[in-house]
Amino acid sequence: MNNAILRVLMLFIFTLSGCASQSPSNNSVYKPAKNSGFGYKETLLGPNNYRVQFISTGSTKSAQDYALLRAAELTSEQGYDWFVVTKRDIDTDSEKKLMGPDINSRQVVERNCGLLGCNTRVQTAPELDMGIDENPFPEVKVTLEINFGKGIRPAIKNTYDALDTKEKLRAKL
Repeated sequence: MNNAILRVLMLFIFTLSGCASQSPSNNSVYKPAKNSGFGYKETLLGPNNYRVQFISTGSTKSAQDYALLRAAELTSEQGYDWFVVTKRDIDTDSEKKLMGPDINSRQVVERNCGLLGCNTRVQTAPELDMGIDENPFPEVKVTLEINFGKGIRPAIKNTYDALDTKEKLRAKL
């Protein structure tokens, strides 16, 4: 009887420890991309300028959050305090693309091709069905181009404090 209780208790402890270890840093979704697979990668564009990509499955909102988290981590790793997103692209496998540096004023470009040619439709924010962030996609690729800065963060759009952004996104994800 004591042996059975001990086994159940150990199983319970292992289950709890597995749940407690799920954070963005050890989440199977949030990891460096290998080859052209899922995860994050960054490319140096200039002295304080990077392109950050995050590829995953699921919602565009989660992929954006992971891309911003990686941008914030990269900013800190490079010794900077804040970053500004100068370009933001979101591609999904459904031929829809969200564009623009400001997430709140974006456009969706939808391209449908058939035997007789292609048709392109552009929707701006007022027409945009916001459900696109909630629908899961087989593949979502978020690309951010960022510039780093030191000192006091300027009060301009699309500028993020690296430490604050990391804390908020880690708590959320």
